[in-house]
Amino acid sequence: MLKEKRLMQIFDMLCRDGEVQISRLSKDFGVTEMTIRRDIEQLVRAEKAVRTHGGAMLAASPIKVKENQTVSNKESKIAIARKALSFIRDGTTVFIDSGTTGQILAQCLPMSAHLTALTNAVAIATELVNRSFVSVILIGGELKADSLSCRGPAAEEALSRFRADIAFVGVSAVGRNGELFTGSVAEAGLKRKVLSAAQQCVVLADSSKFGRQSLCRFADAREAAALITDGGVSPERIEALEHSGAHIIVAK
Repeated sequence: MLKEKRLMQIFDMLCRDGEVQISRLSKDFGVTEMTIRRDIEQLVRAEKAVRTHGGAMLAASPIKVKENQTVSNKESKIAIARKALSFIRDGTTVFIDSGTTGQILAQCLPMSAHLTALTNAVAIATELVNRSFVSVILIGGELKADSLSCRGPAAEEALSRFRADIAFVGVSAVGRNGELFTGSVAEAGLKRKVLSAAQQCVVLADSSKFGRQSLCRFADAREAAALITDGGVSPERIEALEHSGAHIIVAK
């Protein structure tokens, strides 16, 4: 097996399982442990992995939405992104919304994935364009300075030309009755366009977003194929949302 293909498969295992063991990889690939150590060292230099005793774990690199601002609830968002991977199939067209959870999802996407990716976020497009088997389409429009994402009528017009098999959408808040909010009128318009452009939509929202409101309501959770969150949401709130028709998935 070529080294490049082996590296991609090791990184895919890291994204899927969170960690790998050198001895197991050596047996799986039929190479020496020293060869696997060199592979892991290369992933470490690329900031994709962190060495552990006897193996490596996926690097949770500090994604920044603007200078000197790191991601809040990063571990929860990584868990949500990993769970979202189960919805992605080779050969499909996906839309990944701007926002830190979407960016983490892009980082966790297996290097061997074959798909077309639509996004309105410069950082997500930059992450995915380096994937050998991903075709990236950046949706243009008014560029928002703090998130480097496009929005507004021009972005909506650009998006209307495309169709996606699945869209991953972020939110600013999830109301008590499953209302989905964003903090910008322009972003609300684009998110509504995304809902109409995709065959199914998956909402990504960590537990800090629940039980809140923001400026613009653009949809309800029951309109999505699923809403993925983390274990910080109370069972009572999840039960109430599911009773209203929403499909809630808790990432652990």
